[in-house]
Amino acid sequence: MSLKVENVLKVYETDGEEHKGINYPTISVKNHWAITERVVLVIENKKYTVLARDLQKAITNATNT
Repeated sequence: MSLKVENVLKVYETDGEEHKGINYPTISVKNHWAITERVVLVIENKKYTVLARDLQKAITNATNT
């Protein structure tokens, strides 16, 4: 049995345009069903599997400005 984890993030801008109102698009970050070093990003009903450490590094690098 595996534990299912999902984090849902609001999307505040798409292509530079700010979303307003209450119906924000979302991006989900889920655990991988079998490999703990991977996470699954769900964007517009498409699933992208990436290494968790690579995603963490990318976020750190993007916020170092």
